[in-house]
Amino acid sequence: MRVTQSAALPWRRLSDGGIAMLLVTSRRTRRWIIPKGHIERGMTAAASAAKEALEEAGVTGRIGGKVGTFDYDKLLTSGAARRLRVSVFPLEVVEELDEWEEQALRERAWFAPEEAAAATAEPELQAIIRRFAAQLVV
Repeated sequence: MRVTQSAALPWRRLSDGGIAMLLVTSRRTRRWIIPKGHIERGMTAAASAAKEALEEAGVTGRIGGKVGTFDYDKLLTSGAARRLRVSVFPLEVVEELDEWEEQALRERAWFAPEEAAAATAEPELQAIIRRFAAQLVV
């Protein structure tokens, strides 16, 4: 299976030295996910992930190198499912906008890393979140 999507894992450092992760809800099922989408033609996977973070979560920042991949089943409008592979790139959030493109379609919320992992449905994504958070804690 080839990588067909890229995703941003938005995070920020807290004043107490801890970190928080930003999740958004999916448009249809309202599950907690990270901003993701198909890699846009002419863009790198990382740049496409940063664009998704801006559109879906209203955040901008510094995109990092790939921290993992996960697979998930995307529900199609026909009711069928398609298996997709997603490359995940951390995005250190620099700016959180008050208004953004998909704000009427999604909720966004900051979570402690373990809460973020537990809120997502994909075990591989949960592992990526936990592993990345452990690297940031010094």
